[in-house]
Amino acid sequence: MLLTEQLQKIIERLPDEPKIKFNELEKIIEKADLVGKSWSGSWLGYQSRVYYVNFSMPPAGAIFSSHYGFEQMFSSGTRGDWRQYNFDDVINYIYQISGDVDINKYKIQFDEYEELFDESRNDILSLIYANKAKLPSDDLFLQKIIEKIEKFKIYTERDFVDVHRPRGKLLSTDMDAISEGIRTPPHIAMIAKMACLRESYSRCIDLKKESIKLFSHISNLHEKETKASRVGTNIFLGHGRSHLWRELKDFIKDKLHLPYDEFNRVPIAGTTNIARLAQMLDHASFAFLIMTAEDELQDGNMQARMNVIHEVGLFQGRLGFEKAIILLEEGCQEFSNINGLGQIRFPKGKYIRYI
Repeated sequence: MLLTEQLQKIIERLPDEPKIKFNELEKIIEKADLVGKSWSGSWLGYQSRVYYVNFSMPPAGAIFSSHYGFEQMFSSGTRGDWRQYNFDDVINYIYQISGDVDINKYKIQFDEYEELFDESRNDILSLIYANKAKLPSDDLFLQKIIEKIEKFKIYTERDFVDVHRPRGKLLSTDMDAISEGIRTPPHIAMIAKMACLRESYSRCIDLKKESIKLFSHISNLHEKETKASRVGTNIFLGHGRSHLWRELKDFIKDKLHLPYDEFNRVPIAGTTNIARLAQMLDHASFAFLIMTAEDELQDGNMQARMNVIHEVGLFQGRLGFEKAIILLEEGCQEFSNINGLGQIRFPKGKYIRYI
């Protein structure tokens, strides 16, 4: 099975973005943020559980001093009705004002997508490492995608808490708070928990996006290799019944010392015309299509043999207009597909010196 086919199977088992909504978790985070507006602002010990009374917004002039805590000071201490709460009481209050959302289904969902993420990521990286020799080592775009997939991880509650955790030393004279060390405030713990429950699904979405990029890029590389492998080395000569093509053949073979091909160069007994044409297309790197005036039309005009007209379309389609050159004899009618294209025109009966 091709690498792209294996990648496609992994991509298909990863979820699409709009599938799951987290409105209930978003609501809990919103309420936790609201409670956070009444927080003391301190991460030290019991101070991390200090909020303004009834979790209300502190009024103007209300200040909690993490330096002095609840110690009574004349001018620079805590001012206002601040209260210390139990950790679980704050958590329960947030659940209550959020509508008592049941998060068990999200826990189950998290476990399912965590397993899917780990399995899919490992399978993708295993495929890439196993096929590394077949992939270009200097492809920076490919390397960037692989590195991004390698770095993907499901962030934990602790990771989310660390984003909010203050850096550096915390200074205070409140020995009760200092003795307890750094503590996570309840509302921040709640925000981290809810964010984490979305995490495995979100990482699956991210993994799918990068996997699609990986699939598309490797598909493009394979297509490029396929096209390159289909380009041969021969110069194909398409012609009608006129023997003028032999002059061009001798010039290519004897003067330029290049390999040539034409329809009847090899015996075709037992080979269909389609098979022979396919063989010539695969082996050609360049083509000259010699259109000599041979078939008379009803209006008296002359056109090239139909086999040459057919070959013009085939080789221009495979090699492009720049590598499939038309040699048009004087008196031979053009057809619509070559009007306006670059051509080499030559007088009737002679052309080799015009090339």
